Amino acid sequence: MREIKLEENKILHLKRSEIEDQKWDDCVTNSSFDNPLAYCWVLDIMYPKWEAIVDSEYKWVLPITAIKFLKWKFISLPNYVQYLGFIGSSSGEEFKSILSCLKRELGLVFVTFGQTPGINDNLIAESYLRTTYHLNLNQSYEDIKSNYSSSCKKNIRRGCRENVQISISDSSDELIQLKSEMVKFKGLDRISDISNSRLKELISVAIKFKKGVLYKAEVSDKLCASAFFIFGARGVNIFSATNSLGRSSKASFLLVDNFLHEYCKKDLYLDFCGSDIKSIADFNSGFGAVPLSYTAYKISKNTMSYYIWRILVNI
Repeated sequence: MREIKLEENKILHLKRSEIEDQKWDDCVTNSSFDNPLAYCWVLDIMYPKWEAIVDSEYKWVLPITAIKFLKWKFISLPNYVQYLGFIGSSSGEEFKSILSCLKRELGLVFVTFGQTPGINDNLIAESYLRTTYHLNLNQSYEDIKSNYSSSCKKNIRRGCRENVQISISDSSDELIQLKSEMVKFKGLDRISDISNSRLKELISVAIKFKKGVLYKAEVSDKLCASAFFIFGARGVNIFSATNSLGRSSKASFLLVDNFLHEYCKKDLYLDFCGSDIKSIADFNSGFGAVPLSYTAYKISKNTMSYYIWRILVNI
């Protein structure tokens, strides 16, 4: 444990073994934004070597998922995690001072960073705003459905005509297979086996302890889409994927609609986890979800820090 002084505040830099899980999880639960991926048990799976910066009384916390090199810590978000910034009660200006202190004292280099929604000050140089979408589930299904866009309703009807069948799944392999196909279809970098293994474990543990639910969609017994929903105390995040059959049959619309039908009237909100891509944004907003901005950051590829980081991740 290392203590860092910031004016009258005492900040602690903790290794994983030094973190008090209950205090940490209470901070996440009681924050204005309940990120299901910020709980200790999830971080242990998604990035086992994580550390943290915390207020001495756990009024706020900051997970650190980093690769260390000499005096620097290169912070990068784990695959499948969209944002993992400051959590708890403090103002943007306070966080800005804290972040500046941490970069100076601990040599933090933010390679990729997604701030918790609701804290939208420009906390890091070269930061920019991104968008996620939230949908309040504490209302009747009829009220939720009344806010569907005409396009969303049309696509749900299309899925019904295509005879898309939705059911509970116990195979995370199906979702991971679809994720890999989707990444290849979009021409993106391949997701590592380690990241896929961590997602598989996350799904397994979440389902075992009733912290998540996994659905699949089929047409004529052929897999076409899958969606995993992980629960926090109030927030729900979605991981989804589809293939060409799912895209043509509009299966993803039925997957989300089915979830909303099952989990309406609960004191939860669904976080669609993005996006600024128009087609995805239209999908999310089509269910009546409202946009919410958050601060993101990605280090420039024309820097020595980025070059060092790329060497480290490929070792």
